[in-house]
Amino acid sequence: MAYMKGETISFNNSVTLTADGKITGVSLPAVQTATEGSFDPATAIMMAQAVGETSAMEFKNVVSYFKFVAPFDCSCVSINDNGSAGQMAGTVTLNYNNGEPAATVTANGASGITLKGTIEAGKTYYIATLPQTFTDGITMCFVKPDGTEYEKSTSTSYTLGRNKVADMGTPALDDANIVTAPYVTFSAASSQTLTMSKAVEGLQYSVGGGAWTLLGTSTVEFGGTAGDLRLRGTNGWGTVRSSTSDNTIHFDNDTKVACTGDIRTLVDYRNYETVSTANARFAYLFRSCDQLTSAPALPATDLATGCYQEMFSYCFSLEVAPALPATTLAENCYSLMFYYCSNLTTAPELPAEELKTYCYNAMFTYCSKLNYVKAAFTTTPGNSYTRNWLNGVASTGTFVKNPAATWDVTGASGVPNGWTIEQPQNESYDEGSSSGWYNN
Repeated sequence: MAYMKGETISFNNSVTLTADGKITGVSLPAVQTATEGSFDPATAIMMAQAVGETSAMEFKNVVSYFKFVAPFDCSCVSINDNGSAGQMAGTVTLNYNNGEPAATVTANGASGITLKGTIEAGKTYYIATLPQTFTDGITMCFVKPDGTEYEKSTSTSYTLGRNKVADMGTPALDDANIVTAPYVTFSAASSQTLTMSKAVEGLQYSVGGGAWTLLGTSTVEFGGTAGDLRLRGTNGWGTVRSSTSDNTIHFDNDTKVACTGDIRTLVDYRNYETVSTANARFAYLFRSCDQLTSAPALPATDLATGCYQEMFSYCFSLEVAPALPATTLAENCYSLMFYYCSNLTTAPELPAEELKTYCYNAMFTYCSKLNYVKAAFTTTPGNSYTRNWLNGVASTGTFVKNPAATWDVTGASGVPNGWTIEQPQNESYDEGSSSGWYNN
């Protein structure tokens, strides 16, 4: 595309030359079509400037390219900015800067670009990107037709100048490069959308095995032919910064959504098994998600104050609760966690022996089908710990107590009236520890 200095020109009613000589509304797509030996024609953005009526117009490329040879047949290939700067593609404004084209992302900024189409082993392909410095390095992802995903990354800062080609060669990939991280994944039989009410620093999404892109508060379509939606993150505070904050996922139609994966991949997907969760909070994350049928795993044992408060409240379709293995609790950690989950029949086993202020308050309130609870706590329940925690559950059920528990509290803040209490005596049980009994 070209412009004459001082005149307003529009192209296809979407690209406009402004009075100050800039071109707005130009789009560099974040999803590009594989073209053997070349690049997607839609990415061929060039610019020229003429001063006066007789000046020659020399077109110059705006973008740069990553070149690679496919190591095997791929369903898609993506390249991602590890720093999640959101400057690789999107809607841009073009300008001449000292005789050189320059592009500035103004909307829909992407931190990754996906190449889709026919990608065959041993053949060369190009991915277009806006020129920039990748301060934290880049990651390339290659997905086989069977869905196996391989990653190759570098953390070294790298600068790719305008009109330059970064030759990545043929990436050497083996089993060590296979991605096994259990990302938080959403599946739906037909089209659904997800929106996060507040932006989370470092939270990325990928649809159908495509490039990872910052989520922000964008509405993302997934499900059906679009494929699954995956989330991953790199910040220690989870999805809310404090115990008094909220941040909620929203689905826009009635299509049911299954969620799998490990919630710790939202904290640090690269080191999710060893990452500290002491400050990670996910309060209100799925509040009122009536479409949610299953929950991600919550294996953390180091809990933050209010970490799971109201996490699944009003999830009417949730039938199975995630395991809660923590034996040391935090204040408000599970308060109202399953409030009004009316299809939940069995509570997750609760191995903690000592309760903390408000930790179980209203945890299962109005779970009207709930009829089984196994809890190891020896602390006497009451308003400070278990206020109304089993209010509105099934009229009959079974409550399994720790053999060491001496408390005798009935009603909504203890064992519901009408329920059977079981308190097994276990020969392997040692005074001061219920772990032997609990794990049998």
